[in-house]
Amino acid sequence: MVSSTGCKRRELRFKKSDGKWGWHGLGAYPDVTAKKAREKTQEVQRLNAEGVDPITHKATLKVSKNAVEANTFKAAADLWLDKKIKDGRAEKTLSGIKGALTNDILPALGSKPLSRITRSDCANLQASIESRGAHNTAEKVRVWVNQIFGLAIAKGMNENNPAST
Repeated sequence: MVSSTGCKRRELRFKKSDGKWGWHGLGAYPDVTAKKAREKTQEVQRLNAEGVDPITHKATLKVSKNAVEANTFKAAADLWLDKKIKDGRAEKTLSGIKGALTNDILPALGSKPLSRITRSDCANLQASIESRGAHNTAEKVRVWVNQIFGLAIAKGMNENNPAST
């Protein structure tokens, strides 16, 4: 299908379980190959045969993906840092926290969903900081990561704390 702006995309017309016709976007042409479009078509037909509305299913998957992304370590760390700022922490303390977050913590854990971070991830983070001789920073980072997970649990973002001792 070609839109009024000239964009080409692959779409599938299918009959819903209620007898009405629906359109399901398969992706932009040429990004989605014919082979990939056939695979997506089979998936839509399988869902439709099971009585699941493919459009609703796609929206549900998108919402759940966004929920997982919202529960990343970075999101929890941002909430925790905001709390520290509101609690009136000294500027020097906040500067140290921000530096550790930027240089050590977020590169290692930031993009991971909270539920997928393990004790091993936390131990590796601490070991990597200690390996450069920053033992005091490593201990502070361990405490801060523990506090971040504590806040995430309190906010319902996660169920366990892999950084606890």
